Amino acid sequence: MKSHIKLALGIILIVATTLSSCGVDTDQFPRDIDPSRQTELNGG
Repeated sequence: MKSHIKLALGIILIVATTLSSCGVDTDQFPRDIDPSRQTELNGG
């Protein structure tokens, strides 16, 4: 079950990274994403 959740989170993060790199406003994303993780993504 835990690995399934990790897989889903991974997909969400990949999609979020792809969209944000395309210039999409990150405010449109659901708040499921951890603020700390989002900072890591934005920080590169």
